[in-house]
Amino acid sequence: MIRNLSREHLATAATTLVISLMVAPAANAAGSSMPWEQP
Repeated sequence: MIRNLSREHLATAATTLVISLMVAPAANAAGSSMPWEQP
């Protein structure tokens, strides 16, 4: 059961990582008005 739970956490973490990697280039391409993000 503990092994299954950790696998679920790993899948959630991996999904979050993949989504953030997919969203990051789109945010950069759109241009950000945040002053701490230099072009």
